[in-house]
Amino acid sequence: MGLGTAVGSSLPQAVGVALADANPKNLMLAISGAATIAATGISGAQQSAAYAIFAFAATIGVAIPVGVNLIGGAIGALSG
Repeated sequence: MGLGTAVGSSLPQAVGVALADANPKNLMLAISGAATIAATGISGAQQSAAYAIFAFAATIGVAIPVGVNLIGGAIGALSG
């Protein structure tokens, strides 16, 4: 019985999110992106949209392979 089954799945997920957020590389990229967007002088709504686009662009490199794996794995399990 691993830690995840002993205390529920929320603790390992929370630790994973905390470690991902604490990654210095990710933190510096997020700070520099936010500072660059803030320095443009655009309105708050436009800044929010710009940061949403920044976050989307930052996560797409991980999201596509994970999605392909999930979909491909499901299709492979059906055909196998």
